[in-house]
Amino acid sequence: QFFLPTHQGRAAENVVSQAFVRSDTIVPMNYHFTTTKAHICLNEGLIEEIIIDEGTEVTSDYPFKGNMDIAKLKETIEKNGREKIAFVRMEAGANLIGGQPFSLENLKDVRKVCDDNELLLVLDASLLADNLYFIKTREEQCKSMSIREITREISDLCHITYFSARKLGFARGGGICTDHKDLYMEMRDFI
Repeated sequence: QFFLPTHQGRAAENVVSQAFVRSDTIVPMNYHFTTTKAHICLNEGLIEEIIIDEGTEVTSDYPFKGNMDIAKLKETIEKNGREKIAFVRMEAGANLIGGQPFSLENLKDVRKVCDDNELLLVLDASLLADNLYFIKTREEQCKSMSIREITREISDLCHITYFSARKLGFARGGGICTDHKDLYMEMRDFI
């Protein structure tokens, strides 16, 4: 419903970080990207990578190595308190570990933990196209779904989605999408 244009994906993640990261807050994520980590750290936040163990095992043939470890997410929230969590971030096609995808089921589990703790779920959708392909071909319950249906479901699970349009292969620039006016208003002045 609400869209904020940015000149690049990294500008979008900077806006999200400026709006929601505070000193000593933590951003749990499946895996970081270099500029993401920089923007969070520049706003005095910390990252907590909680990818599943298979995610960094080179010889593993696990189909969704970009999944977040749900037990570790719960542990991170419990250990630090939900007020110390700026937001939870998922990266579609975790770039720094070879573009590893997360499953739709895992994203649903992450969202449930976020809802249980009143936390925002933020998606870096810059490499979503690749991730969609892997969900459609590897996740049994998604094989009969269209790419559009999978995309809609992913979108509905995330409070904020940002992206680099260039990485999605259709334009220059980037953007931030949300269905929440209050979140839109928090970010708008940073554009």
